[in-house]
Amino acid sequence: MSTLLAGTCVGHIAILGLGPQPATVWTATTSLVFLLGHRELVGAFFTMQSVRGGLLPDVPDDEALAHVRTLRATGREAWKHVTLPKSGLPSNSAWPKAGRAYRPRRVPGTLSAAVAAFGRAPPLAPARPLLPALSRRAKVAAAAVAVAALAGGVFTYHLPILVVRAGRPFNAVDDIEIRGVPVYRPHGQYLVLSVDVERPTLAGLVGGIGEHRRVMATRNAVRRDPKQYRELYRKSEAIAAAVAERSAGIDPGAPAFSIRFRRRPLGGPSAGLTYALAKADLLDPQDRTQGRAIAVTGTLGLDGSVGVVGGLEWKADAARSRRAAMLLAPKAEAGLLPRTSLPVRGVQDFSEALASLRAA
Repeated sequence: MSTLLAGTCVGHIAILGLGPQPATVWTATTSLVFLLGHRELVGAFFTMQSVRGGLLPDVPDDEALAHVRTLRATGREAWKHVTLPKSGLPSNSAWPKAGRAYRPRRVPGTLSAAVAAFGRAPPLAPARPLLPALSRRAKVAAAAVAVAALAGGVFTYHLPILVVRAGRPFNAVDDIEIRGVPVYRPHGQYLVLSVDVERPTLAGLVGGIGEHRRVMATRNAVRRDPKQYRELYRKSEAIAAAVAERSAGIDPGAPAFSIRFRRRPLGGPSAGLTYALAKADLLDPQDRTQGRAIAVTGTLGLDGSVGVVGGLEWKADAARSRRAAMLLAPKAEAGLLPRTSLPVRGVQDFSEALASLRAA
């Protein structure tokens, strides 16, 4: 037992390490408590240095990722030693209400005692049919209606769950049109990676499970305004253009210079780094792709900084399906991907991404 002072936290080791950590907290005084779920805490931990420092004050920031790996290895080992009570747990209806003591019900300890208790139970009343007897023709008609209704629901009713899968990658170079300056089209590709999320029908759910897609409850998914999400995508294109022009030393206000992006029904800012690298290559006589398919994902700031994205596991699968030579991803997340045949390079800013292309 320990005492938590103002500003401290509890439970974060279990969340970061995916291990057991049962704990009960009492407040001795009036307190303001902030509760964070797994997604919120992990997201804040890997994107905010101040949060990492607060949760792990004794761990240097450059060792935080390795420390989390150690916590997860410890958590997996700890789960092997967790056992449930032999007497079992009471059902939800048996838990006591607030202010009342819990008195567990007696449960027969042996099979013979359970059989004897069952024999003492009062006999059941004879069952009566809920509906009068139907003719053969009526039964067939009722069955046909039920089958038709079930079949229609299989293909029309959208379940309250989400199916997540990797979107189809495409070449960012094909989306960019530059005028007023010389353009040098690379022989390789800069693959834009995305994630598709949909509410499936029952038939779609079966197909999604067959394709090993991830299924999650809708209440656990972040719901975004589609219009606002598409605006983030267009904003990421504008930021990518500014960063690439600055890298190439081009004045965007020069006469006759213009750039236009192809409109796509996508949303979110995670293609910013991809478009910036593609445009910078179009403005440079040197082909940085060297004929390779380069998969890229990462948000981009006006200062060239690269931010975290969502669905990196699915995006890595999409990159492998297109036989990408490498995957450039935010450095804060790249180390969490499992090791595969796809080389993954973590980058913190635009200049580091350019250097990774030159070094490969």
